[in-house]
Amino acid sequence: MARKKQQVLQEVLSNQEEWDNFMSKGGLSVIDCHQSWCGPCKPVQGLLRRVKTELGSDLLTFATADCDSIDSLEFYR
Repeated sequence: MARKKQQVLQEVLSNQEEWDNFMSKGGLSVIDCHQSWCGPCKPVQGLLRRVKTELGSDLLTFATADCDSIDSLEFYR
């Protein structure tokens, strides 16, 4: 039985290079910026996955970004 290609529902941005690459993409982007110690931020990631699954649009991309490791997000630390 052939396996289906798994769709990437949400990207994980963990450094400045990944951030820059993600920001250069076209379309609408929603980014959950968080710090690694933030427990309440975890449920938001599941919500974003569910929204992406329901919408199924390639123009809409979701990502999570760790503020502690991305220089552009220093303001949010």
